[in-house]
Amino acid sequence: MAPNLKSLKVLTGPTVVANGVVGRVVEFPDASGRVETWAAGSGWVEGGASLDEFIMGRPVSADLAKRLGIPAEELRQPLQTPSGATEVKSGGGYVLPTDNPSLRKRR
Repeated sequence: MAPNLKSLKVLTGPTVVANGVVGRVVEFPDASGRVETWAAGSGWVEGGASLDEFIMGRPVSADLAKRLGIPAEELRQPLQTPSGATEVKSGGGYVLPTDNPSLRKRR
């Protein structure tokens, strides 16, 4: 039985992977998943990249998405900075201070 494409969850992407290919990893309600790449004029198609190519990938910019015809609503929204966190510029993540009361172990 074919997966229900309307119920997929995007796990990562759209991401620029090797050689400028734009891809994403999706999960279906049955917990199966697949790698998809963007094909101009066709949309998301199965294959075209491997999971390891996502490790060094970078998010697709709005400008690139527009040039390729990827709908703006498919782009990931930037994460909100958690309360009390410090943004890490090089890694793109956040560092939470250890004295944050919400992270203390409850007894």
